[in-house]
Amino acid sequence: MAKQRQANSWGGNPPRDVDEARQRLAEIAIDCFSEKGLRKAFMADVARAAGVSRPTLYSYYPNKESLMFGAMGLEVEGWKRRQRRRVLCLDTPQERLVEGVLYAIAELPKTRVLKFIADPEYISFVALDDPGMRRTLEANVQALEPFLELAPRLRERQYEIAELVQRTITSFLHYEIGEPRNTRQMREFLHRTLVPAAGLKVLKR
Repeated sequence: MAKQRQANSWGGNPPRDVDEARQRLAEIAIDCFSEKGLRKAFMADVARAAGVSRPTLYSYYPNKESLMFGAMGLEVEGWKRRQRRRVLCLDTPQERLVEGVLYAIAELPKTRVLKFIADPEYISFVALDDPGMRRTLEANVQALEPFLELAPRLRERQYEIAELVQRTITSFLHYEIGEPRNTRQMREFLHRTLVPAAGLKVLKR
């Protein structure tokens, strides 16, 4: 009977192991979160799309937050590689910091689920003292690595800078203040404001 139920679940194509099961569920979650958003996508939606029961889904992802991070994990490595390639050609930590933020502002909205980390709704979805928020800051610190390679003295402030960067990106993506800026104006603005806030000297430009 158990084998019959397994054959009827997963659309008749059960995964070979736990890792494949988690990846397939995360891939389906990307579709659900991308289509419905954080608040309106439910575990039941993912279970239904995967062809499994809710208890089966919960055995791999115990809550919606863990499923969301599983989905984000499928996008984050490629994202970090692309961002790193974008900034590695730059010779100063100031330029790497600013260009990394500009890249995020331009490219995060094009992702399917990573974009949620810069969404104000995400901050309310994940409590500030929640492991999910700490995991988000860890990902932001990793994205700062090319910058920190040229400014190693700032590693002791890396989480503070990661939070500053996330707040900056969220602000630019979701809050219109004053006249819109083009990329050149945004670059100049970030060099004047973000660079000293991160603890670096402003370059003469």
